[in-house]
Amino acid sequence: MILKTMPQSEIFSMRQKYKDTLIDAHNKQQEFLKNVKCLKCNSETQSRVNPVMPFSKNKVLPNIISKCVECAFEFDPYTDK
Repeated sequence: MILKTMPQSEIFSMRQKYKDTLIDAHNKQQEFLKNVKCLKCNSETQSRVNPVMPFSKNKVLPNIISKCVECAFEFDPYTDK
């Protein structure tokens, strides 16, 4: 099988036709995660991809869990208190 590469200019022009939905969703998620505080001690948290269930149906971005930097409590940042 012979594979032909496309010129980069052609790839770029094809890509320009579509809206990038991942960047907007990612930026919104990052802004939300900046403001997440620990549910137990109200300290700062670090967020990472959930290793148990990294993706779920109908979601563009991976599932995130937050971990407190003080008490090491892990929780879903989208849960209510």
